Amino acid sequence: MLRWDENNQKSNSNEPHTIDLTASQRHLHQIPYPTSTSTSTTTTTTTTTTTTPPQLPPFTMKLRLACLQRRLCGSVTSSFLYLLALIALLTQLQPFLSSLLVVPKDPHHNLRDKLLFPRGVARPDDLDGAKVKDGEGRSHGDEVLWFNAPNCSVMDFMGGPDPTAKMVYDSSLICGPKAADRDVVCSLFFAQIGLKDDGDCIRKTDDHKVPKIVYFVIFGDYTFRFWHYVSIMAAKRHVSPTALYVIGDAHPMGYWWKRVMRDCKGIRFLYRSRPTEIGGQPVKFKHHLSDLVRLQALLLNGGIYLDADMVVTRPLDPLLDHDITMGLIENGTGMGNAFIAAKRNSPFVREWYDRYNTYNNTQFYTNSLHVPRDMWHKNPGRLHVESDRLYRPNWFEADKLFKRWDYDWSQNYAVHVWTNGNPVPKAEEEIQTANTTIAQVFRNALYGDPRPRHQSMLGNSVNGKEVI
Repeated sequence: MLRWDENNQKSNSNEPHTIDLTASQRHLHQIPYPTSTSTSTTTTTTTTTTTTPPQLPPFTMKLRLACLQRRLCGSVTSSFLYLLALIALLTQLQPFLSSLLVVPKDPHHNLRDKLLFPRGVARPDDLDGAKVKDGEGRSHGDEVLWFNAPNCSVMDFMGGPDPTAKMVYDSSLICGPKAADRDVVCSLFFAQIGLKDDGDCIRKTDDHKVPKIVYFVIFGDYTFRFWHYVSIMAAKRHVSPTALYVIGDAHPMGYWWKRVMRDCKGIRFLYRSRPTEIGGQPVKFKHHLSDLVRLQALLLNGGIYLDADMVVTRPLDPLLDHDITMGLIENGTGMGNAFIAAKRNSPFVREWYDRYNTYNNTQFYTNSLHVPRDMWHKNPGRLHVESDRLYRPNWFEADKLFKRWDYDWSQNYAVHVWTNGNPVPKAEEEIQTANTTIAQVFRNALYGDPRPRHQSMLGNSVNGKEVI
């Protein structure tokens, strides 16, 4: 006969193991009436035996028995009871499951990082992120040193006139033991696009010279024009910059920006949200946003700021030894800020920037042109001035640019293109053979030769019309 021993192991036995299951027990176990029939030739006795099934878990047995007692053993009720059992089981397993699902509180564990920083690509906050001992440039907590200055107070300093400065500039990149050796705007750019600086942002110039880093700052939706393209190409040709940045809150657009991207490899667009106010005052003139942010770039990094209609005409190396170089447009107008070459953390730039704490939002020229002029008048030795070689012909002499050809600009470091109300060339075809000073300047910027060019050497303009 077959029977189940105490360990639920099937074994043979000569002794019949008959179990008399009641109807309720049979229903409880959901088993048929299994029989084992043996017939002997010498007797007519038939012995019927049953096999004991494996025992169900006690908890399930109780549920099923309760179900039977209440005659609620329909399929729906049974499913409900099993669901309750499952919930009870999961409740008991909850601590174990939770331990498996806990994610470390690491800011890197998010979808954005997985997209921006695939395996093998370091995160931006790993940049210069090694722990630094006291005395090596960084002190306890958030108090850090900036270029051997007492404390990294530059963030608070910039945040005076512009509260957004603390939000848009990463202090870990600006303030740190390696920042003095870095183009920090480059570090900000790499962090913004989610890449690590693997030596690309090492400064090529020490702080004894103005670095050959060029900036253009433009806020608002902006369609590049032909003269903007010329300005950038002139900087590339004559400055030979180690880096060239366009800073703004909207990516430049249009045909000529595409030409810049094609012809000026390595140019970088750095997104920078607009300052919401200046010196606690609302900003009424959009130009003042650029006036402020250009000083921030020079303060943090040093370099050469150019307006997008400032065309460099020859190498600027003689100017790079000065702390700061600007040019007077004319005394009544003020000190021009379309060209600023300054060392990092220039004292003149610091004082000028600090004066934006008393920003006058009703006057267009006060903070941008009059303040630096008055500072220069007070102490002329603080500023190297190149008025004629930066702003001549001035805006009162525009005819010498657009209607004449005989102005001697050979000693100029740059020429300002006075675009308002003047016939500025709009395409390459217009400058090929034109006999004007502005055509000479543009040809020098694009081709390195101011002389007229033959028509067969035309560029990619379309029918002599402006392409945008």
